[in-house]
Amino acid sequence: RPMSRYVSRRLLFALPLVWAVVTLTFLLMEVAPGDASHHMLPPGVSDEVRAELHARWHLDAPIHVRYLALLRNLAGGDLGHSITQEKPVTELISASLPDTLVLSGAALLLTLALGLVLALVQVTWRGRAVDGALDLVSLGLYSLPGFWLATLLVLLLAHWWPLLPASQATDPMARYLGAGARLLAAPCQHRHAEGAAVAGDGGADAPVAV
Repeated sequence: RPMSRYVSRRLLFALPLVWAVVTLTFLLMEVAPGDASHHMLPPGVSDEVRAELHARWHLDAPIHVRYLALLRNLAGGDLGHSITQEKPVTELISASLPDTLVLSGAALLLTLALGLVLALVQVTWRGRAVDGALDLVSLGLYSLPGFWLATLLVLLLAHWWPLLPASQATDPMARYLGAGARLLAAPCQHRHAEGAAVAGDGGADAPVAV
């Protein structure tokens, strides 16, 4: 029961924050120059076409009407329609959610494992040089901006040391199984190339290793 009260209290505190973010985003979009039609239509279209688009997406409605419609749609689970991809936002989120869960879950497990190992090392060598060095490293990593550290890791693990793809979801098992198959096939391919070279030099009767 204390846990349920804690979760309920946190959810109640989150509602005003979500409302503030939605309202601030809406107001920023309103004060920005132009509207959604400038992104949906090519330049030079007629005023009639633009007016038809405004009427279709209710862009010509008063600001308070559009704001209340936004809140009503969000309360009903309707996140709107993507202008650039021309699909419902919920559909786009659903398509990306599995990869997001896999990535965040793997990051969480890796963080827990690494944190546990470092904690055991610091407890074992408490007050020694290793403990102080790990404190400095942890403090330094904690003070780095997350987006900068993520970009550096992508550069390290995808470009300098290509272990992971820089973007797009791939099957890691297929990636490493494919690499293992190529590694096992390399000696056979090498022997086949040597045999072909010998056959080319010594005639058709020369043995060919495969």
